[in-house]
Amino acid sequence: MISNKHMGNRYERTIGEILAENGFWVHIFQQNASGQPTDLIAVNHNGSHIIDCKFCSGHRFVLERVEENQKLSMDYWQETTKRPTAWFCVGFNDDTYMVPWNLVKEKIRLGSKSLGETWISSNCKNLLWWMDTWK
Repeated sequence: MISNKHMGNRYERTIGEILAENGFWVHIFQQNASGQPTDLIAVNHNGSHIIDCKFCSGHRFVLERVEENQKLSMDYWQETTKRPTAWFCVGFNDDTYMVPWNLVKEKIRLGSKSLGETWISSNCKNLLWWMDTWK
């Protein structure tokens, strides 16, 4: 059986490869004992983005999975870049969606415990559409 950590690392690499194949320069941050600020950074001629990858084996993105260091780094990124370019790349079995940090932050503030796949698919762009938006 594959561990969650191994599955997460594989998902991060896959997303990084997809982004690179679509014109982004991608750097995947190394895991370390104190945590990392985000999983990867993706840059192209239209801007730079920090992305935290979350693969969901069920049909819900559980917001408890958003770590404090991720919240802080996403807030800091957006404050310093003055652009809403911090994202969660949330994968389900059938599709992958780019969920903006501002949306996740607001849902946490409102007390939401999770975001369902149906809600995410109705309110966020899938990865392919997102990449086309930033070309």
